[in-house]
Formats: sequence, C-alpha cells, structure tokens
Amino acid sequence: MERTLKRESMFLLAAGLIGYPVCILAYWCLEPAYGLLASAAIVGANVGHGTRKTIANAVALAGCLLAIPATLAAMMTIGNRSPRLAVIGGAMSIVGWVAVFGTLILDPVAVQIVAQGPPAKELVDLFTRLANSPTIISLNILAALHLIGGILLGVAFWRDAPGSAVGGGDTHHRRPDPLRVEYRRNSRCRLDSVTWIALVAANVAILRELRSSLT
Repeated sequence: MERTLKRESMFLLAAGLIGYPVCILAYWCLEPAYGLLASAAIVGANVGHGTRKTIANAVALAGCLLAIPATLAAMMTIGNRSPRLAVIGGAMSIVGWVAVFGTLILDPVAVQIVAQGPPAKELVDLFTRLANSPTIISLNILAALHLIGGILLGVAFWRDAPGSAVGGGDTHHRRPDPLRVEYRRNSRCRLDSVTWIALVAANVAILRELRSSLT
C-alpha cells in the first residue's frame, strides 16, 4: 500500500514538474496577443484566432494547476536543507500561480468579444475596464509572487539562482514600426522558449533527487 501511494505521488509530482513549464511554453507559442499590453491591441490581435486563443487558454489553465504539485515537489526536495526558504518560496509560488489562474478569465472574454469579427468600440472599452478593474489589478500583483517564489526555490536548490529571464512588455508607442515590434516579439519569444525549456531541465534534476529520497 505504501509503495502504491509513493508511485502515485511520484507520478503527480513528475507530471507537475515536467508538464507545467511545457504547458506555459505552449500557451505563449499559441497566444495571439503575445507580448501586447494595451487592451485594445490585445482584443484586436485575437480577431480571427478564437480557436487558437481557446486552446492557449486551456493549456495555460492546465499549466497553472500543474505548477502546484511542481512547487510541492521542489519544497519536498529542499525542505531538509533549507526549510525556511522552502516554505516561504513555495507559499509565494503557489499563491502566485493561483492568481495567474484568476487573470486568465480575461482570455475567454476576449474570445467572445471578437467572436463576430472586429469588435465595436464599446466592447473594446468594456474589455479595457475589466482589464483595469481592481480585481484584475490585484490578481496581477499577486501573480508576480510566482516569480519571486520560484527564484527563492531555485536559490535554495542550486545555491545560485539560475535566473528566470522573463521579458518585459513591449514599450507602448502610439504608432510603432511594425517590423521593429515584430522583431522584438520574435526575440522575446525565443528567449522565453529557451527559459521554459531550461526550466524543464532544472525540474528533471529536482525529480531525480526527489525519487532518490523516496526509494
């Protein structure tokens, strides 16, 4: 009975460690509004991409859920040698991913707004008000905790944070050069892709240590 429980637990932890960065990477690769900050630009980027946006939202939600067992796995791995960092970093990371899950409610809203083609100004204004509402702003602030918590867990595991390169949003100009914006978006996409792939490799190391401690 004990070995069965361990085997099931390891399967869940492994699914989280490997699955969540893969899901988040897939989200950014599928997201039509990748790298955009302005609400009107986000809505406009989703016109004609409702199905793609829906799939991206689904894998992002799965990634947020899988991030929880992944965080628990990291906490278990470093708990003996760095219990304080394990608790603080793990708690911040979990709270942050739950908040990210909440912010994703805007994705299906954007899909519905552009379901019939380019939306009217009133609908764009509605999306802007939702995106700037106190609830969404609060969730976005809390979402930043998953970055801080992840760095703390990385420091505890590697004793030298590997660095999590998360690019900032494109600076918002009124009339940007389309080619320059696309270049920045592509460069950021490549950087983010390398980061999430590196995270998979780091999580494999965590999984190996966790497996050796449970056998």
